[in-house]
Amino acid sequence: GYNNIIPGITSNPWKYSFQHFGSNKSLTINQQPDYGIAGVIWDCGVVLCDYLAAKGNSNRWNGSTVVELGSGTAIGALVAWQLGAFTVATDLPEVIESVTLPCIEANTTDADKKRRSMISAQPLSWGVMDEGTAVLAGVPVSELQKTAQAKAKKGKKGASKETAPAVDGARFDFIIMADVVYRSEDHMPLLETIMQIAHPATTLIFVHRPRVHNDSNFVDSLKDAFDVVSMTPVAKVTPKYPKDNCNVYEMKLKAGSSK
Repeated sequence: GYNNIIPGITSNPWKYSFQHFGSNKSLTINQQPDYGIAGVIWDCGVVLCDYLAAKGNSNRWNGSTVVELGSGTAIGALVAWQLGAFTVATDLPEVIESVTLPCIEANTTDADKKRRSMISAQPLSWGVMDEGTAVLAGVPVSELQKTAQAKAKKGKKGASKETAPAVDGARFDFIIMADVVYRSEDHMPLLETIMQIAHPATTLIFVHRPRVHNDSNFVDSLKDAFDVVSMTPVAKVTPKYPKDNCNVYEMKLKAGSSK
């Protein structure tokens, strides 16, 4: 196994359901354990889904643009999409073809053409700038951004420069990722990719459970470039999680952080 600890996480197919304003939503994922780490559900991925779908959070994603890093089975991207986001799931090219796309296709068959066009899977190898540029090229200006711009132009109270920066091209409102730092050799390339696609108005949502001794090095590196807006312990997100060593971070780029 992969040292996952949430009960039922190895079920195959794995099913996830939640309610959003009285509407039932669900995912079904055919896990591919023979494929390796990218083909299975990880417990921090479940925590990410729970965080996105939580009552106090679930309406934040509607009309936003979201990119998931290290998507694998794309459960985070799929939940964000079900909650109304324009979503891009990313992973290594071979993972996209063998795991991510099949999971997305299996869970979007009943969607109309317009809704289906709001989720995609694209290759993004961490540290490969050309792939990052290609992912950024496909993101539209979100409804969230349009609303912020309109408020800024009208000079409405609360529409500060920080919350509604000048239009400088489309961007991702949210970067989401879970269980992505268990290999120390990936830390620097991952940070490079995050810095490439993050914008001062982007919120980074990172679900982290320490798995190896140097995990904290990556968190420290993130904190050099990002301010921690909030840190939510797992007990407040996924009560069935049997330990207390997992947290959900929300972060924003520090003022003056270079991309």
